[in-house]
Amino acid sequence: MRNDHADTRIASFMKSSNPVFATRGDDLGTVAWSFVVLIGLYIDGWAHINTNRSETFFTSWHIILYGGLFGCIGWMLRICARNSRAGHVGIDMIPRAYGAGILGILIFSAAGLSDMIWHTVFGVEASIGALYSPPHLALLFGAFLIVTSPFRSAWCNPDWDLNPDSRAFDPIALSVVAALGMISFIEQHLWTLGSPFHSAFRFARVHDVGRAYLVLVSLSSILLVSITLTSLVLIVCTRWNPPLGTFAFILGLNTGMMVGMKAEGAWEQVAVAVIGGGVADLLVRRLQPACGTRPRAKRLIGAVFPLALWGTHFIAIGLVTSNPLQIEETVGITVTCSLAGLMLATMMTLPGPIPNEAATGGAPE
Repeated sequence: MRNDHADTRIASFMKSSNPVFATRGDDLGTVAWSFVVLIGLYIDGWAHINTNRSETFFTSWHIILYGGLFGCIGWMLRICARNSRAGHVGIDMIPRAYGAGILGILIFSAAGLSDMIWHTVFGVEASIGALYSPPHLALLFGAFLIVTSPFRSAWCNPDWDLNPDSRAFDPIALSVVAALGMISFIEQHLWTLGSPFHSAFRFARVHDVGRAYLVLVSLSSILLVSITLTSLVLIVCTRWNPPLGTFAFILGLNTGMMVGMKAEGAWEQVAVAVIGGGVADLLVRRLQPACGTRPRAKRLIGAVFPLALWGTHFIAIGLVTSNPLQIEETVGITVTCSLAGLMLATMMTLPGPIPNEAATGGAPE
């Protein structure tokens, strides 16, 4: 009987009977502390890429990184305490969709401890493989869950308008910037927007790497970045028609962070990202894809956005330096990215299943 009573209490605690949504202030606070984590992460990346001095786990950038984590913990506890005072109990104290963010805090905390142990046992790695150590991957996954809490919360909130104004959408846009920052950080060695494209081929000449191999890696990197960015645009457009300038801001800020971290001076890539994002903004403004009844609009965005982004990218390369790719490689990868975006959009706009007589017990209405 005692166990049954305990199970009932646990079930009552976990059941969300009256979910509460985060306020704009809640989301802004979460985003602010998320950016502290992001800044610490990118300073850490800059130090690994551009400094040769020996490093321990206890560095100033790790203080910023984990200071942001403690800030997130304190902020989310504050939100839960406020909801508790308002009469919400159990799981209802946690704002809708913020539960994954709290899970992210637990993952991040455990990964941080394991990262300290990992560095103590194995030392500080200096190779590309250092980025993919188990503690680092867990850190990035936990951080991703934290920084996307405002985005998920707004996605689930039925009161959100399909066409929000800039002030209302600011926390969501910043949440997407932070999420993209986590993704581009883990893909930094393949992230084409952020380093001079010709630097890879200069590296190939110095280290006697075959051109065919470099072309294969370069084209694959472009396709990877294109699929990532096109997916981001399409996902956001599934829920909202964001304010004009949103994607130019997101892509421009992300590319600026990548250029700053790599410190290779490829600032023209920021302009490329802003122009590509601006084209996405104009398409969204004109086509209104979030209305739910315009699958062709989303497919058009998926096809045209990569064309604009990579077309501008190669034009910028031609203005700054010479394009190391041949014309058929340049045109081919640009068209391939467009087709990949079209395929992504097509898969995201497939119609639902059509009920049939066998499934419904009668003729479809």
